[in-house]
Amino acid sequence: MSTLVRKITKVVGLMLSISFVSCQDNRMVSPESVPVQTASAREAINPGVPQKYTLTKHGQANLTYYGDGRLQKVTYGRGPVPNQYSYVYYSYGPQWIKATYYAGSTVVHEELYSVDANGRCVESKQTEYVFYSFGTETYTSRYLYQYNALGQVKSRTNKDHPSEHTDYLFNAAGDLSKATLTKLYGQGSNEITFTYDQPAGDPILLDRYPLNSALADFPDPYLKIFGKSGKHLMKLVTSRKMPENQVQLTYYYTYLLNLNGYVTEAKEFNVANATLVSTKPYEYLVTDIGVHP
Repeated sequence: MSTLVRKITKVVGLMLSISFVSCQDNRMVSPESVPVQTASAREAINPGVPQKYTLTKHGQANLTYYGDGRLQKVTYGRGPVPNQYSYVYYSYGPQWIKATYYAGSTVVHEELYSVDANGRCVESKQTEYVFYSFGTETYTSRYLYQYNALGQVKSRTNKDHPSEHTDYLFNAAGDLSKATLTKLYGQGSNEITFTYDQPAGDPILLDRYPLNSALADFPDPYLKIFGKSGKHLMKLVTSRKMPENQVQLTYYYTYLLNLNGYVTEAKEFNVANATLVSTKPYEYLVTDIGVHP
């Protein structure tokens, strides 16, 4: 057990106990006979029936979809800290996806993703609109993405300024273990490490609905276009400023799972002072595959 893991074991011991009790309570079964249902933190899912999960709520974000299942809109509700975006609208074309970010009715940001035949993002164009008294300024950046033989993302590089790039490493289990963010013109970097072990020795948890971490410099949390996803739920993330190797933050995560192992609540704790940073509820549209109303 590493020094850091030993350090947080006492801090999170009580939280793990509370989480364990909550998970046991979460396994109470209230079967539904309808083929489509919303799965909240306290609802059980039809056991033994093949099902498709579609995320509809993630913290303050509410997700809606087109009829073919593609993401249509993410609407941000009011949280403790107001989100700078009101909503994000997604549109699609031949081998491209466009995400348009609104503040109220005003477009403030755009992301245009070019995808290959495998559905992986190979280039993105980021456009930021900044409003001044004298008019609107537009700032554009373009990024290139590379993948390894396993289909995992290797790097995200500024196309016009290659000294700015993010490099990714994966462990033997296929989980993202490190993201190194190198700043423009090589002026230092941040090294983000991801840990999946349970400090108390409990089993590593499967991640049945992987999302993209903003800490790893992914521009969108929900689009499944950045290569092969990991298999396990992150338990610890540490950010260090390089080359000083100075720890900037360390966050620890606990989860509630439903009967089928999907996250229904995630809590984020600051290890430095053992404070709760955020609590995010998850909700899903659950469809019994092959059953039609």
